[in-house]
Amino acid sequence: MEKIKHSWMGLLVLLGLGSVGLVIMLGLLKKDPKALSVLKLDKWAETSDVFAHKYEGFAGTHPWFTQGFGPAWQKATGQLITEKVMPGKEGWLFFWQETPRINLMEQVSGQTQLSPREIKSWRLFFDQKYAWCKERGIDYVLVLAPNKGSIYPEMLPDEIKSSPHQFLDELIRDLREHTELPWIDLRPTLKAAKKERQVFYHTDTHWNQWGAYNAYLALMRRLNDRAWRDTAAYRFQLDSVVYHEGDLARLALRPPQAVGFHYEVSPQPEIAYDVQRNFTPEFPAHGGYRYERAAAALPKAVLFHDSFSHDLHPFLGRHFQDLRCYWTFWDMGSQRALTEDPPALLIEQTLERRLAVGHQANEASWIQPYWEKRFDQLRQSWTYEGTSFSQLAGQLGLRPVETDQLWVVALEVEAEESGHLRIENQYRYEPEFAIQPGRQSLFVHLDPAKPVLFRSSSPGLKLLGARVAVY
Repeated sequence: MEKIKHSWMGLLVLLGLGSVGLVIMLGLLKKDPKALSVLKLDKWAETSDVFAHKYEGFAGTHPWFTQGFGPAWQKATGQLITEKVMPGKEGWLFFWQETPRINLMEQVSGQTQLSPREIKSWRLFFDQKYAWCKERGIDYVLVLAPNKGSIYPEMLPDEIKSSPHQFLDELIRDLREHTELPWIDLRPTLKAAKKERQVFYHTDTHWNQWGAYNAYLALMRRLNDRAWRDTAAYRFQLDSVVYHEGDLARLALRPPQAVGFHYEVSPQPEIAYDVQRNFTPEFPAHGGYRYERAAAALPKAVLFHDSFSHDLHPFLGRHFQDLRCYWTFWDMGSQRALTEDPPALLIEQTLERRLAVGHQANEASWIQPYWEKRFDQLRQSWTYEGTSFSQLAGQLGLRPVETDQLWVVALEVEAEESGHLRIENQYRYEPEFAIQPGRQSLFVHLDPAKPVLFRSSSPGLKLLGARVAVY
């Protein structure tokens, strides 16, 4: 009994000290909200993907955080506990800063702009994918989903002013003028749809089902322009349902509460099809959905997407014999999904805020065939006749070039054995070329403003020379 008594007394002392510490902490925060910013859990989340997932999945749903710590912090400091979420008007929440390089308020206010070279890099990124698909008889469509603040700037705080000069407009203008790439900018569609019903959730970063349905209608119109079969959009029935707090509220550790009516959309008439979830063993971290319909005359399709398309692909699944939806970027890691079972249509959905970072993948399987056909059409700049990869890298960094130009390099190499050559230029993914014994040509485009590094795993790989052109 004496041990139990001492245990209880020790627990009470700890609770008392914890309460005193909490009062002192809140007092300090009231005077200086930044004084204890280390306690903002979302900052810890930036250091670890695992912690980030646990933060929203556990802290964002646990009553102690959402009904205790989070509201107490906001009451004491007048701020949300996370710097990633900004409170707007009438209870709306907006993503503020997803990463240090993706600041959504700077995007909507026009402070974020892409350099001419970054725009050109994005053009190549998408045009090379389009060319890769075209050579294989695969139709390609790029779908650009907007930021919430781009559709509802009137719900942002008064200090955030929406600018008419958006980086996405410059990128779209470049794609229109310099490529044949089929793309859909969903901003006009959703701005029109919001006049009838709300298209984004109050406290979530995503569009609601009414927004997703209108995105689906826009995609069907685009596919119909390209003479696709069965692209007549199905009618859908709207049902109002009570919506509770979304992902931004969980990040802010807000208590769960109903925040208004939103819409569930059900098809009319119903169409029978099978849905398989997490069918993608090649992407175990992301999973995916597969929609199969007993209609042999319909084509197969693949959708690469982010979280925005979770409410989109159930509509699309009715139009295809087989629709595979991968929650991942289309890059070197997901290329196998297209080569093993090629679809007739590839839809790539990406998000406005992701395009603000001029930092793309540079996949060898896209760029090699692309420049093989186009290199001789470029203006040749200079020739390197040496045999040192490091000296070539140094010259690429020293040669003068215009601010909107990229280097396109044709490497002549010779190898004794099979291996790989990786060319690093600070892209999101760096190109890695498969090297075969003998002599071969490799083509790659590079950013002159960034350092170049050649890494080879092929024994005895020799550089025979290089031709350099500007793009």
